[in-house]
Amino acid sequence: MLLFYLILVLFAVLSVMAFLFFRRALYRPGTVDPTDEASMQASRWFAYSPIVTPGAKWLREQDWQEEKITAGDGAALPGYWHGGAPEKPVLLLLHDYGSSPWIDFCLHARWAIRQGWSVLLPVERAHGESGGNWCTLGIKEGEDCLRWAELASELAGPDGRLILGGMGLGAAAVLRALDRGLPDNVKALVLDSPFFSPKRQIRYMVRDRLRMRGFPLLLMLSAYARLFWGRFPGSLDGAEALKKNERIPVFFAHGKKDGMIPYAATEQAFRDTPAPKALFTGEEAGHGDCAFCEGERYFTALEDFFRQHLGERFPLREKTKNRAKRS
Repeated sequence: MLLFYLILVLFAVLSVMAFLFFRRALYRPGTVDPTDEASMQASRWFAYSPIVTPGAKWLREQDWQEEKITAGDGAALPGYWHGGAPEKPVLLLLHDYGSSPWIDFCLHARWAIRQGWSVLLPVERAHGESGGNWCTLGIKEGEDCLRWAELASELAGPDGRLILGGMGLGAAAVLRALDRGLPDNVKALVLDSPFFSPKRQIRYMVRDRLRMRGFPLLLMLSAYARLFWGRFPGSLDGAEALKKNERIPVFFAHGKKDGMIPYAATEQAFRDTPAPKALFTGEEAGHGDCAFCEGERYFTALEDFFRQHLGERFPLREKTKNRAKRS
């Protein structure tokens, strides 16, 4: 009988620990404010604050049109639209966990705007001013992504070519949308530091980051996911979605010093993807850092990818190259 009570107490303690971990990690994660020095200092972006702070300021000062969608569960999700030339592509960018579009894509969006592209920057559920209480590691975010893609198509017009990009959590959302089926006007995917499965990501964080035994903690976390998300974390496997993708070209980017998501996972997904693809490796980059750590090389690789698979031209880059040759 004593053993039974000890097991019961242990189970209760583990259940509470699992719930506290689940709630702390996934109930409205704190969002970094690039204009707040204290917020930046406590974030992984502090090392890049000389780039991020002015970049986010410039981005916010552009002419944005606020848009909004209603998610399948009723959450109100805002986003920001910057219209470009009608013949140019539309770049839909989904930010990472605990971040914002103004930080993650201050370089990408500026690059696209300067090229004359249209840009749509959603604010992920449970982040910032968006509704929804729980971050679902890409499961519900992927359904939101499909709704954002529909809105982007409406804003761009019938001939609009759509590129879906995401970083970390945002990349998981893009992969969920890919698994559900993307519209024909989606012409490319950009996956930066993606994770491919909420279940594997939770396991990786528990075992490798927290140095804790998986059983029975993982089972409890899965139960809480089913309770609060309505789905088990194993209901998304982006790597399998990529294996079935033969139509849409994919640009992968990942830093070898990523401490959140193993670089090897992206390398394996790249090998397994049958569609046209490219892999950018940031030798010194961490999680989501490729554009910040290796900006010139990164954007040159991205332009080469779009030139090859979308037939795009990049006059700004060509002018810079010609100027360098003349000098």
